[in-house]
Amino acid sequence: MLKQLFRPNPRRRAVQPPRPGLFPILPADALLEPHGPILNRIEELAGVPRSYYQRYYQAALQQYARFVQQLPASEAHHHAGPGGLLAHGLAVAAAALKIRRGHLLPPGASAETIDQQQDLWTYAVFTAALCHDLGKPAADQAVTLYDDQGNAWPWSPWTGHMAAPAKWYGNEFRRGRVYGLHEKAALLLVNRIVPPEGLAWLSGEVGAFAAWLACVAGDTDNAGPFGEIVGRADGESVSRSLGAEPRNRLPASRIWRDPDRRPARFAGAVIPQEAVARPVQEEPGREAAWQGVDTSDETLNPMTAHPAPDGALSMEDLLPGALGEALAGSDPTEGDAAEGKAPCRQPDTRTPSDTDDLGARFLAWVRENVHNGALPVNTPEALVHVVSEGVLLVSPALFKTYIEQTGIEASW
Repeated sequence: MLKQLFRPNPRRRAVQPPRPGLFPILPADALLEPHGPILNRIEELAGVPRSYYQRYYQAALQQYARFVQQLPASEAHHHAGPGGLLAHGLAVAAAALKIRRGHLLPPGASAETIDQQQDLWTYAVFTAALCHDLGKPAADQAVTLYDDQGNAWPWSPWTGHMAAPAKWYGNEFRRGRVYGLHEKAALLLVNRIVPPEGLAWLSGEVGAFAAWLACVAGDTDNAGPFGEIVGRADGESVSRSLGAEPRNRLPASRIWRDPDRRPARFAGAVIPQEAVARPVQEEPGREAAWQGVDTSDETLNPMTAHPAPDGALSMEDLLPGALGEALAGSDPTEGDAAEGKAPCRQPDTRTPSDTDDLGARFLAWVRENVHNGALPVNTPEALVHVVSEGVLLVSPALFKTYIEQTGIEASW
């Protein structure tokens, strides 16, 4: 009797995955449970009766959770951990609904039309935001399903959610994946997330539906206000994931469009130098002299050449001509510079006015002003910094300075 009373309940026994590193396939409620606060925020911002919220919003949220499970949103960028894709989708949806409140939609419509279509456009914003990265499991990741006996087979997102007989799954990011393919793939998967009555509702207003389709597919040129709203919301979520304030960080995808060429995360340590001398400009037109620094130590000499990573822009690419060559390969401690003389360089005969290309004129202006000392380099207040990967230009301050000093007309 006592043995039966204290016999372990097999249902309470923790089930171990057939191999380490796998995740259990969970129901939607279990996946959404940790996100209670943001779900409450979404319901508040939706502003529809409870019955409508459950039918249109909650149904989409549950299907989205079932579809993405605990997959990451990226390999080594934002929301790269387990559950990242779900957390990112919810964050973008909530942020987009908040931003939507500052827009009168549809644009340019009468007050009566805006009032009549308010809920439809709000729902369009919500679903476009929730589904903006929906194609990542299909285009960017390879997911393998497992049953309890360890039998494995690939999951095809095109055939449905992860389901029995599978109990576990693991994922890896595809090599050689095509940049932006997940955006196009999302359009083929939205019917698994947005309920049929939701799609029917959206399609009832042609203008909104056309812009919504473009937004889900990543076609920002034709996405109308959805492109702006979802783009801002996405940026806020990415920035918070990376520990930065919104609009203060440039997404890595804007620099490395091919994910396979993106550098690995920084895994080292930053060791500050107690005293690093600043370049002192002795007089206009002369090179800055490095004083009190042993420039034979490359770690203290930002002008020392460093090989750029494969695929990165070199200093010659960013600043062609004499400046690019000088920043990429010259050492101010050699030759004439070591004797206190300005180094001899071949004059760059190109001037900002020689071309109608605004970008070329801007780079020519940067070259000229760095060379004559008007633009300091590698100082705390500098707008131009030389690093091992190339040249960093402080934006938008450097562009504003260019416009102010040249008097050109530009909508920067």
